[in-house]
Amino acid sequence: MFRNCILAAVSASVLLGVGCGSSSNTVDSEQVQALSVSEVVLGEWALDPNYLKDMIEAELEKGGIDVSVIPEADYNDIIQQASDAVKISMTFSADGTVTAVSTIEDVTDTFSSTWAADGDTIQLFDPETEETLTGTIVDGLLEIQMPVGTEGVQSLRMTKVSE
Repeated sequence: MFRNCILAAVSASVLLGVGCGSSSNTVDSEQVQALSVSEVVLGEWALDPNYLKDMIEAELEKGGIDVSVIPEADYNDIIQQASDAVKISMTFSADGTVTAVSTIEDVTDTFSSTWAADGDTIQLFDPETEETLTGTIVDGLLEIQMPVGTEGVQSLRMTKVSE
């Protein structure tokens, strides 16, 4: 259920055109080396706006739409409206719990799970499905690998927004 919540929110983000405009407290590679992964991951993370923009552009291009011909003001307006409609975050706590919150328009879903550090990776455990998702911190971004049907694996990229 935890994975399904995140995948649904990411899918909605792409479909609604979520994109740029958020500020973040990026985590640099030196922080990851100086602290353990379990210390760096603590706090709130949100979907990386650049990642979402890339996903939207890829989906539009897959649908035969050339993003470069869309007037910039129109494109930014579409992205802003969708960004206002969809919010996704994950909060990692020191007690080993992680809470994911996805808001799509007026519907908010909250799911809790547990996490643990395993070397350079973060393991997220979904108690309902007994699945384990794996995440790493790369260039200050949390990348979580999620199985997606027959397509294989989708990487979810998040940026740290607060400690």
